[in-house]
Amino acid sequence: MGMVLVKNAIIACSHGGQIQIGSGNSRLSISGASVVTSGMESNLSFANAKPPCNNKTTDQSKSSAPCSTQSATGGLAGKLSVGGVPVLLNSAKGATIPSVTPAVAGTWLVSSPGQTRLQAAAKAA
Repeated sequence: MGMVLVKNAIIACSHGGQIQIGSGNSRLSISGASVVTSGMESNLSFANAKPPCNNKTTDQSKSSAPCSTQSATGGLAGKLSVGGVPVLLNSAKGATIPSVTPAVAGTWLVSSPGQTRLQAAAKAA
């Protein structure tokens, strides 16, 4: 069982950045916060992360190359969905891509689900 993510859940990249998920699906809410469904975690930028994403280019310039999230590769609920779209759980994780190349890609994971009331079983592998 994992905690269901809600709007303002915090995700972290492997370069140290942390951001809040800024949207949720209002068709289901937990204590007034809308749940995050699969796809809402994709293409989120760590460019203005607090703390910042410390990814740098691998060339001599070592310029800032903050990453962006890609779709979750795990951590989807098996049965709990909104409009047929699974909700994300605190076990969600995925890859990141740098905003500038050449730079090292990374990963993201959930730091805080944003709520502590609703759990759901993960989708079987």
